[in-house]
Amino acid sequence: MKRRRLGLWSILILMVLLILRSKAVQAGVRSGLALCGRVLIPALFPFSVLSGLLLRSGGAAALGAKADGWMRRRFHLPGQAAAPLLTGLMGGYPLGAQSLAALYKAGGMTKSEAVALSAFCNHPGPAFLVGAVGASVLGEPTLGLWLWGVTVCSALLTGILFSPEHAVPAKMKQPPAQEQACFRQLPAAILDGAMAMLRVCGTVVLFSGLQAAVFPSRLSLPDWAASLLTGAMELTSGVVRVGALPRPTGFLLAAVLTGWGGLCVHMQAADALLDAGLPIGTYFAGKAAQAILSGLIAFALLPILFPAEAAALRTGAICVSALTASFIFLPEAKKALANIKLCAIIRKNPESRNTEMLFRKTIQKDCACCKYAGVVSDGKLLCPKKGFVRADGSCWRWRYDPLKRIPKRAGKRVSPADKDQNT
Repeated sequence: MKRRRLGLWSILILMVLLILRSKAVQAGVRSGLALCGRVLIPALFPFSVLSGLLLRSGGAAALGAKADGWMRRRFHLPGQAAAPLLTGLMGGYPLGAQSLAALYKAGGMTKSEAVALSAFCNHPGPAFLVGAVGASVLGEPTLGLWLWGVTVCSALLTGILFSPEHAVPAKMKQPPAQEQACFRQLPAAILDGAMAMLRVCGTVVLFSGLQAAVFPSRLSLPDWAASLLTGAMELTSGVVRVGALPRPTGFLLAAVLTGWGGLCVHMQAADALLDAGLPIGTYFAGKAAQAILSGLIAFALLPILFPAEAAALRTGAICVSALTASFIFLPEAKKALANIKLCAIIRKNPESRNTEMLFRKTIQKDCACCKYAGVVSDGKLLCPKKGFVRADGSCWRWRYDPLKRIPKRAGKRVSPADKDQNT
């Protein structure tokens, strides 16, 4: 009830602000329309149509079959997850989230896998970063390519952080035979792309008008603070403000803003995810983590891209690079340290024969004790290397997991008196 009242009061306050600042709102709406026609539609509409065509023609299933092993090893996700990830990295906001929602509706992923993928499938595309940010704002298309590289690296690192512990196999529903032809699906893909662009442009125009009403032009803030505040609401408007800053600062803020995306982009992604029945909490956590990682990676690149302007930041960039690496690989380091401590305890206490038996070299090599194999049902195991395997099978990639070993029960001892009685 309190949330409902808060929402109603917020709407009433915004309506009053729209009336009081009507001229600023009209200017904001016109700038939003110009932004859609100049940047968003040329950059996103072709990719939106092609991504819809990829899903409708069964291309996502074919791509998933090729990338299944890599996606399972790196992110513990099925191969079909490669299609939304690639669509997001190549097409831009919000095509990754829309592709994920369509794939989940088609039955290509389980809900837990789709939630994990939502944390790192929605990104700015190279067309926006190179054309709009690099060439138009920062003055060099090469900086846009570097920003896209920062986006790819931060997206993969975010995927490692938010990857589930175990991947559940999921088979994608194959379209009917009459829907397999690409060109027959082109009109429907164009219609879906046009509807997606209508949602995107409508959200951008709305946020441009609201931003002009809530944040007046007379608000005195530093340039970098105004860029962050504007970009947190609407990405493109914030990135345009970055062009007035020095190039190292502009590059750093552009990396943070493009990693975050802005509330305008998040509204579009949330619309697609909630329509598919997926929660959005993991999505927001993933975007916050990607914004932090993008800023750290961009800060580490400043001495390389701007050697004259950022020479004083060289030591700080090295420290930030080491901090980022330790943050990413901290879980694996903890596991390795725990294994080292366990081995040291076993060597110091040779009387613990039962513990040593878990690590002896003469253990029988079968899939039931392999760390790669996961139990699907009674007697069935799924291996990311070989697929479905038997419990007593093995291969040259076998790695022993002592926690999966089930010791055999010792037979019941029979006393000599019981033997004589039975005789």
